[in-house]
Amino acid sequence: MKSYQNDILPVSQRSLAAYLGVSHSLLSMTKSGKAIRSLPTTASAKMSALIHTHLETGKMENGATSRQLQKAMATKGNQLAKKMLKEAERSNAKAVVFQNRLDDIKVKYEENFRWLQTLDIMLGNLPKEKASSGDRSWLEYQRVITMQRLTRNSITVQAEMQLTIEMEKAKAGIYLETNEELLRRIG
Repeated sequence: MKSYQNDILPVSQRSLAAYLGVSHSLLSMTKSGKAIRSLPTTASAKMSALIHTHLETGKMENGATSRQLQKAMATKGNQLAKKMLKEAERSNAKAVVFQNRLDDIKVKYEENFRWLQTLDIMLGNLPKEKASSGDRSWLEYQRVITMQRLTRNSITVQAEMQLTIEMEKAKAGIYLETNEELLRRIG
């Protein structure tokens, strides 16, 4: 279905034909230049008035309906702006919490990595005699526990946490940018 949107009016030919009181086919043929007869005088006058008024609205001040719509949009826009600010604050707060966790994870990782190196050196320096078998068991057990802690605080875990932080920061930035744009548009 063709519309007058491509030309001047943002309505379909069917809708415009109904408003003008003519058939869709007559309006379509008239527009394409294939009509045997033209639009009736009243329909032609209504169409001219509609097109003229539509073209002039860009030059005019806002009417009552437009002002009412703008007021309603401003109210909803301000509510949305407040919500976006809260969401931005929430995302920034989450980013700070995650950053603190990441800092703790990094410290634990370094401590555990250093402890693992100590355990490896101790195991390497341990004499092979039977008397040291209890020490060896304890050192090996510590190594297993330390490896588990290193896995929990691994570089991949750190990278995932960093990604989460960056996503929260980005989300906050998007909320703030969108909020600024919204407030600019609602005036």
